[in-house]
Amino acid sequence: MAAWNEPDRSSAAGESWIRRADPDLTGQKSRHERCPAFSGSGTIESETISFHGFRLVRIRDPLERLDAFDMADLKSPDLHPELVKSLLESLANWDSRASVPLALTYMRRGNSEALQEFDEMALSHPDSAEMLEGRFLSPVPDRDHLASLPEGTLGREFEQFLAKNDLDENLLRESAFISAHRERGDEAGYLAERGFQLHDLFHVLTGFDVTPLGEVRVVSFTVAQIPAPYPAMIIASRPLQMVLYKPLLLPAVMDAITEGWALGRRAKNLMGVHWEEYWEYPLGDLRREYNLER
Repeated sequence: MAAWNEPDRSSAAGESWIRRADPDLTGQKSRHERCPAFSGSGTIESETISFHGFRLVRIRDPLERLDAFDMADLKSPDLHPELVKSLLESLANWDSRASVPLALTYMRRGNSEALQEFDEMALSHPDSAEMLEGRFLSPVPDRDHLASLPEGTLGREFEQFLAKNDLDENLLRESAFISAHRERGDEAGYLAERGFQLHDLFHVLTGFDVTPLGEVRVVSFTVAQIPAPYPAMIIASRPLQMVLYKPLLLPAVMDAITEGWALGRRAKNLMGVHWEEYWEYPLGDLRREYNLER
């Protein structure tokens, strides 16, 4: 089902419209509901209006709080010289992995208040409390078992994804970012560890490939679901790289960011799901259930 943002220039600041075709909705209806958001309150107000088969959702933007203060009065602290050096090196490097050392340096040398805000956003995620209570971490998947599952199941598709792209199922489980997050606290460390376990599964669930633009789509999807420093650094630095060195590629990068972000905002929350318990379920059914169809 297609979805796109349509700013309503006549509405009050802090509100936006999402227009979505919905053949099941006819006539005119109006209702208010509480929707998940990445704000301290965890919810935002929205109003849904149906009109001639279209559903219009007016959402109170959680970022409207920015209107409460004069942006001109904000002061940016100086960046650590090591972080500046890493940023410049990453921008000049066209290897798709160049953002990894940059993001690690950011975890060590980034502004403490900015990093704290990332922690706060992750911990205020709607699924975080339940996740932290159970601290679920999956064992390394049995690829022989996954390969034996019927075609079209999540497990079989995941195994085929790993095989096709010659990926090590243990690689992200040993990421240096996990220990970097654990240094910021046990709770942030656990959420990061579970997030890295799910990265390749997010590729399979969303259908985004492992090309450079496919990775941009997945990290944009991830940030839309639950903000974190590493994926956020990628979607922040890639457009700047294009602007500085290759503007012709900027539209493609922005399209990839937008596509991943829009799907991440439209989909149900995925972080708290024990996906490894759904290996035998049809992937198509899971995509429909979690609003992942594109």
